[in-house]
Amino acid sequence: MIAAAQRPLIAIQALLLSILLLGSLLLTSTASAGGNPPSALQPFKAHYTAKFDMGLTVTGSAVRELHFKDNHWSLSQNAEAMVATIKEQSQFQLNQQQLIPQNYSYHRKAFGKKRKALLSFDWKANKVTNNVQDKPWKLGIKPGTLDKLNYQLQLRLDLKQGKTKLNYQVADGGKIKHYQFQVVGDEILDTALGKLPTVKVKRIRTDGKKKQTLIWFAKSKDFLLVKLSQVDKKGKRFDLQIDSLN
Repeated sequence: MIAAAQRPLIAIQALLLSILLLGSLLLTSTASAGGNPPSALQPFKAHYTAKFDMGLTVTGSAVRELHFKDNHWSLSQNAEAMVATIKEQSQFQLNQQQLIPQNYSYHRKAFGKKRKALLSFDWKANKVTNNVQDKPWKLGIKPGTLDKLNYQLQLRLDLKQGKTKLNYQVADGGKIKHYQFQVVGDEILDTALGKLPTVKVKRIRTDGKKKQTLIWFAKSKDFLLVKLSQVDKKGKRFDLQIDSLN
């Protein structure tokens, strides 16, 4: 049985791992030392507010930041909720609109307990080394496989290109999982950035679970994620909204 105090952390973790999308060409951040990045991506920093409805409203926060240095990209994410923190980082390269993961790390600290996971991608051998709690083992992968953080950026790039088949193979939890999304339509949203025309996207689930996830991307902000709404199998609601850009 999960303690009531732990539920907000679990909801924020699932939300951030599953859906937070990356980037905006309109952000004011600039490239790190090491050269100008390709035009498909630009460094950025975005702040989000997360709210979880569990009879009372619990609020958390998340910061996402993208850097470019020495021909490599680095995406980091820091999330906080109550007495818990989650830190993630994905290092990858970009080749003609396709992300190629190199390393992924995950660190969680909650209620005095810690958990960490490290993934290292070897594309010559087509294998990924999973090191969870200092117990490494290998898994076979195919070209195009992504990690649990950078697949979200690949989704954003594909939406920018007008693609409607949004299917991804992701190294997740010691398995290769299939993530699938569908464009629902257009919608005007009232956000902290003003009224924005958005594209609404839904995650398609084939596992029989009743969880629902909807995401809104701002077309005028280079498909920046500005809102997410998730309902779990028990009807608990989780919302993520853009708070500020700097």
